[in-house]
Amino acid sequence: MDQSSVNSTKIKKTAKKSGIINWVNRWIYLYNVTFGLYMLDWWERCLFNLLLFFLLWSCYNGSVRVGSYLLSRYLLSST
Repeated sequence: MDQSSVNSTKIKKTAKKSGIINWVNRWIYLYNVTFGLYMLDWWERCLFNLLLFFLLWSCYNGSVRVGSYLLSRYLLSST
């Protein structure tokens, strides 16, 4: 491989990483603006995100438990 093809490969990889980073930064920005987090301090944003995470986790965990209970109670019962 000559030097120009190596440089063009590096540029393509850098541009691809840059595009992914820009996409992630755009979604973080939209999340902050949608929920009004842009006006909070960093620690308030962290508390809000933790609260949201635990709320979503408990909803998921509850639905999995109810689903497994219903599955074992009604679909897998031998009687």
